[in-house]
Amino acid sequence: MEFGPGGRFVGILTRDDSAGGNPAEVALLITNAGIIHRVGPHRLHVRLAREMAAIGVPCLRYDLPGIGDSDSVGGAQIAQMKLTATRASIDRLQRMGVAHRFVIMGICSGADHSLMASVVDPRITGAIVIDPTTVFETPRHRVNRTVQRASRLFVPRVLWRLVTGKYRVLDRLSGPKEAPIYGLPKAPDPEDVETRRQAAQALGTLATRGTRLYMIMTGHTRMVFSYRKQIVDAFPEVEGLPEVLRVNHLPSVGHTFASEADRAQLVAGITDFLMTIPPPAESLVAPLAAARA
Repeated sequence: MEFGPGGRFVGILTRDDSAGGNPAEVALLITNAGIIHRVGPHRLHVRLAREMAAIGVPCLRYDLPGIGDSDSVGGAQIAQMKLTATRASIDRLQRMGVAHRFVIMGICSGADHSLMASVVDPRITGAIVIDPTTVFETPRHRVNRTVQRASRLFVPRVLWRLVTGKYRVLDRLSGPKEAPIYGLPKAPDPEDVETRRQAAQALGTLATRGTRLYMIMTGHTRMVFSYRKQIVDAFPEVEGLPEVLRVNHLPSVGHTFASEADRAQLVAGITDFLMTIPPPAESLVAPLAAARA
C-alpha cells in the first residue's frame, strides 16, 4: 500500500482476513534493516509478517524514505524523514481500522529509528530493537571483554602463534580495545556527557509512559555488549527501566539471522514479547497463547 504525502511511501500490509475487519489489539510495524528493502535479510520480515498475521497481529513491513520503493522527502533531515514516514504509516493504519496501538521493530539503523519513533509517538506502545548501532558500556562489560580476550590464549591455534612469536599477546591484553570494525556497533566515549544524557532521557520517557522495550543483542554486538543487565547497569538513574525493558542476549546468533534455527528463535521471542504489551487483552493473548502451545 502507499501512504504519506503524495503516496510517496510504500509498504506491504499482512493480516488475517478472518478477523472480519475488526481492529486488532496491536499491529506490528517492521522498518528497514539498514539499507535492505522491506523483505528484510534472508526474507526475515516476510516470514515474520506472515507468522504474526496468523496469530492475529497485523503487520506492516515498509520502506523508509530513500530505501526500496519509498521516495525521499526533499529538504528534510534523514531522521525527520524517517519519523514522517512512520507516523504516516500509523495514520493510515488507524484510518483503515487496522489497529490503534502499535509495536515497531528494526535491526541495526532500523533499531535506532524504532527507539526514536517510540519516544516521540505515544501510539507506539512497544519497540523491538535488534543490534542498535550505539551501546553504552559498563565496568562489568570491560572486565568481561578482558576475560574474553585472555581466554583466547587457550585456543590451540592461538597458542601456536604465541609460541612462534606471531601473536602480540601483550598488545591484545593491554591495549585499549580492538580496532573498530566498520559496521559494528560503537560505544560512545565515556566523556560524551551529552550523548549519554539524551539516551537516558529517551529511556526515561519510555519508562514513564510504560512503553515496553525488547532489546535483542546478537554476537554482532560482542565488542560493546556482554551481559543481559548491561543496559540497566549503564543507566541506574532511569527509574522504572527494569520494569519496561526485556533483553535477550544471543551471542551465538548472527546479525542477519541467517539460519532457520536463528529465525525461529527470533519469531518465538517476539511472540512472547507481544504478550507483555499493556493493557492485557483477551483478543490478543488468546491467539498468542494458542500459538505457543
